Amino acid sequence: MTETRGVTETRRVTETRRVTVTRGSAEARGVGLARLLAGAAAIAVLGYAYALRIAAGDGSPLDYFGYFTNLSSLLAAAIWIALGVFAFRGGRDPAWLATARGIAATCLLLAGALVWALSRLPGVLRRDSQRSAGNQRSHASFWADRPSGTQNTG
Repeated sequence: MTETRGVTETRRVTETRRVTVTRGSAEARGVGLARLLAGAAAIAVLGYAYALRIAAGDGSPLDYFGYFTNLSSLLAAAIWIALGVFAFRGGRDPAWLATARGIAATCLLLAGALVWALSRLPGVLRRDSQRSAGNQRSHASFWADRPSGTQNTG
């Protein structure tokens, strides 16, 4: 309680506890290692998916990395690796890296929301959507039932 010119004022002091990780500590190295592993795992998944595309005969990097989802994931992985390096080495994260992390998070949220919205539309992201409930015949049985000479073999 303080008294100023006859007015009594009560001040409440609230204490906020904030857990901080000391630079260069074992905890900071653990956080840095986790970020490095997450970035490396994301790049490994992207590389594996690209290898599957190459095996399927479509190895164009412009086609694969032209998708916003893949680019967003690659950007996020690069930022996780950069954050991991700074945390592991005990350095302070630069301001531009926090901005880049926000941009990557926004891109990932946008891509996720778009995929979610498109998956709600009938027939957009589902491979079996062209088959209706009454037409469950497979492709092979479709051609087997047709008269000879009508199948396109070219």
